[in-house]
Amino acid sequence: MSLIDKITRPFLQQFDRKQIIAGSYMYMPFSGEDKSFVNKMINVLGSGLYPLGMSLLLPVLLFAVVSEK
Repeated sequence: MSLIDKITRPFLQQFDRKQIIAGSYMYMPFSGEDKSFVNKMINVLGSGLYPLGMSLLLPVLLFAVVSEK
């Protein structure tokens, strides 16, 4: 049982004792049926470069927003 379940169950049971929350998680399905090696490499590189690019541009965005005074 996760912490969020321990927090929300008593709150929810104040209103209705029959209601419960069941927490779980699952992985997103991967439907990569690419036959081409190039498409496989684009998917692998893109899944690594996209988060890296977003995290490196975040400080630039914050600087631009703060310096707009």
